Amino acid sequence: MSHMDVENKQPFPLKLAKITQALDRDIGYWSADGTYFVILVDVKSKKFYNVLKDYFSAKKGDTFVRQLHFYGFSKFEPAGLPKRAWAFSHPDFLRDYPERIALIKRKSSKSTSANTGDVVPKRSKRRRMSVSSSDYEGDDSPAVVATASAATTAHLHALEAKVKRMESKMEEMSRRISEMKQDVSLF
Repeated sequence: MSHMDVENKQPFPLKLAKITQALDRDIGYWSADGTYFVILVDVKSKKFYNVLKDYFSAKKGDTFVRQLHFYGFSKFEPAGLPKRAWAFSHPDFLRDYPERIALIKRKSSKSTSANTGDVVPKRSKRRRMSVSSSDYEGDDSPAVVATASAATTAHLHALEAKVKRMESKMEEMSRRISEMKQDVSLF
């Protein structure tokens, strides 16, 4: 069995861990706190393809992103990075706690397509990561505390990015309203 055959039989989260460890800094990297990883290049680019081809038989960036969603990763656009940069987080995918990767499971909820009868994965209307205190009640182990903290931090980063986008849109709307008021006052 070749090296590629062994690699292709590993679960997606293990391959992802190897990818995130091996990424060149100009393609992607882990956040400083290790709670999410950032991809700086377009996932459809040749540069990203060159990374994927060593780990997956399906080498399309879209397939890679779809796999992330199937495994429960949340995508967000971190503030202060280029427009095409994406960040992905999962409460059990943490740089400093690789043992938690085994807890990541592929979503199994499925439904049948009315037109074809094919089994298709269900898509949630809202992609969000939620961590409640009851998820970790009674367990104060360092890994669990770190996981809860990391999930909260990743969620906070996603919310901060949304707030920045909303603030930017509000500024643009304010500017447009001011321009419209000036135009109206000319008449």
